[in-house]
Amino acid sequence: MIEDFYALTPEVVLRAVEAAGVPCTGLCYALNSLENRVYELEREDRSRVVAKFYRPGRWRREAIEDEHRFLFDLRDAEVPVAAPLSFGDGSTLYEVIEGAMWCALFPKVGGRAPEELTPEQLRRLGMLLARVHNVGAARAAPHRRRFDAEAWGLESLSVLTRSPRLAPTLRGALTAVTERLLAHTAGWFDDAAMHRVHGDCHLGNLLWGAEGAFFLDFDDMMVGPAVQDVWLLTPGRDAEAEAQRAVLVSAYEGFRAFDRESLKTVEALRALRYLHYAAWVTRRYDDPAFRAAFPAYGTDPYFIELISDLEEQLLRLGGTMPAQHAAAAPPEAPAKASISVREVSVEGDAFLPVMMVRDEVFLEELQCGEDTVSDRRDRACRHLLARMPNGEVAGVLRVEPGPALSLLAVLPHLRRRGVARALIAAACALDDAPSARAPAP
Repeated sequence: MIEDFYALTPEVVLRAVEAAGVPCTGLCYALNSLENRVYELEREDRSRVVAKFYRPGRWRREAIEDEHRFLFDLRDAEVPVAAPLSFGDGSTLYEVIEGAMWCALFPKVGGRAPEELTPEQLRRLGMLLARVHNVGAARAAPHRRRFDAEAWGLESLSVLTRSPRLAPTLRGALTAVTERLLAHTAGWFDDAAMHRVHGDCHLGNLLWGAEGAFFLDFDDMMVGPAVQDVWLLTPGRDAEAEAQRAVLVSAYEGFRAFDRESLKTVEALRALRYLHYAAWVTRRYDDPAFRAAFPAYGTDPYFIELISDLEEQLLRLGGTMPAQHAAAAPPEAPAKASISVREVSVEGDAFLPVMMVRDEVFLEELQCGEDTVSDRRDRACRHLLARMPNGEVAGVLRVEPGPALSLLAVLPHLRRRGVARALIAAACALDDAPSARAPAP
């Protein structure tokens, strides 16, 4: 079944959607998504929709219906969201593979992902998030996961320590720091109010359109504490981030009460996200798209950095490490990695991450034409791909003959972190390097 998911093509997608009672013109192209498979389609009336094929084995039908119910509740409360559309039979889910893979249609929406939030935007977001949570608290989601810090952490640890890619010499250090973190924060969420929340509420899932901000992709919705969405919208941990969080929370409290004591759990939630993210990549690494997107995964430096990040979180939370595990990296281990940039071929799977970044930035965020992200000049150019220290794809740059720079794109949630600077520096270091001038449009 998962092989069918990996083998989805525009032709298969069009057949499935038309079999569900939605005639299409034949226009169909993939959008940037790793967890699920997402395609933009044109219906016979020339309107555009987005078809989302849910990854087999992740959610049961009832859990997906909980997601859709939350979106309908938000829409009915006049909270701006992209609620699912109906197929020919009136349902919002079409069973592509019996009991295993489902498809849903959503309206195509436009907007820009904010690079940096102004105080006014933060206030508006605080009010919007409070409205989302008011709706979330009004109904149960019986088939969605309820947040449990210890269970989430232990499940992630189990996935990671079973991975053959984690060296035995690092397994003990990862286990020790995770168990210390969970023991140190035990009981911190016992009295937290739990209700439906977005669950993955970072700026990459936020768009700003003509009528203001709205959230996308409720695929990770859970029954959890409000602070989970709050900290992801203001993820920094310096004085500026704390000030932003204060503005957001103050506006939130104009529409809904917020437990300010819960802000003390932000660093614990950050540590859990480190674990959860690494376990997510581990679970999905047989997917060809993940292998292309996370080439550094499975190396010793990858896991050394994860352990180091978790140790830092433990110390920030006031915990301590046992002496024998206090330094996960051996003395000869390399220093913490920086942004990496490498040249990639335009042929085959190596070019997929480049197209993923272009699609998200130029098609989804900037609403450019499709010919912007893919034109006949690609084969005559050189292409640079930047990754964060954890292997996450961050940005791309094209070096044209002449030479000149074009199609510089950095994913919204990774901007202002030196990615563009690293790409331009790498381009200038190439043979026949271009001058360090502004990239061509």
